[in-house]
Amino acid sequence: RINRQLMELSKRLGRWTQPILSGGSIPATKYDTEQQQLYLPGHDYSITDAELVGIDKNRQTLIESLCLEDCSLRIIAVWGMGGLGKSTLVNNVYKNEATVSNFNYRAWLSISQSCRVLDIWRNMLKELCGKESREFDAENMSSTELKVELTKILDQKRYLIILDDVWLATDFLKIREVLVDNGLGSRVIITTRIEEVASIAENGCKISLEPLDNHDAWLLFCRKAFPKIEDHICPPELEQCGMDIIDKCDGLPLALVAIGSLLSFKSKNKKDWRLFYNQLISEVHNNENLNRVEKILNLSYKHLPNYLKNCFLYLCYVPRRLHYPEKEIN
Repeated sequence: RINRQLMELSKRLGRWTQPILSGGSIPATKYDTEQQQLYLPGHDYSITDAELVGIDKNRQTLIESLCLEDCSLRIIAVWGMGGLGKSTLVNNVYKNEATVSNFNYRAWLSISQSCRVLDIWRNMLKELCGKESREFDAENMSSTELKVELTKILDQKRYLIILDDVWLATDFLKIREVLVDNGLGSRVIITTRIEEVASIAENGCKISLEPLDNHDAWLLFCRKAFPKIEDHICPPELEQCGMDIIDKCDGLPLALVAIGSLLSFKSKNKKDWRLFYNQLISEVHNNENLNRVEKILNLSYKHLPNYLKNCFLYLCYVPRRLHYPEKEIN
């Protein structure tokens, strides 16, 4: 009888628990599914160029990095926490800057945590060759064949390649095997959350993104929350509640855009907005228009080593006033 009970407990254990991965390793399969359901990691397609705020300085730095007179291959890193708009910034330059047209070959590749080098190389070949890719059966090419063909192509012309959402330096080093330094001023831009990955770039070619200040955060929020109002001006009766929501977003463009867009569909009265603010945490968890914010930020949590995850969870139980005692005083 005891043996039967132990066997049943063992089966339950297998159904309800999974082994903890050591060293902060991350299961990739679920990430792949979530990534396909969301969009390119970190890139918010609901932001138009006219709505971008607070990126002018970083945008200019990125353009200057592309236009350096140095003809050697340069690696440029745009890094910062999830939701800061790394991909949005790079995409703006990639789409709109005339300087980008000076590159003979261009490719945008989404890497992610579940990086598969062969798939990256196949996609790179398709992106670089465009219609000419029909000449290549990339899906059936071996690693050696892909490497030879890509090296041959990239050795001939000036190229710009975007590697979006790189999580491991070792992944980049594998991909880099085909990135030829052809002396023509080619550039590779990496977007990443990880400082170690960003350190691959030279000091003059690293762009660290920070949260928006209160002024820019308010501008972005109002542009999304009041798209039909002239100059996107917030009604006076909603200003205080709007500022409280801004404070919760802590300057994170991803959250500001998602919450502002959702509020644009709600009635413009103080009672409804205050109710939304009071239920904001629940909304982020349960509203399908907002829970993508949680999913993207959770990727950073999942990447933490186990001892930091425990520390992070412990801090969640500490009252907010102990984190920011000066706020309680003020």
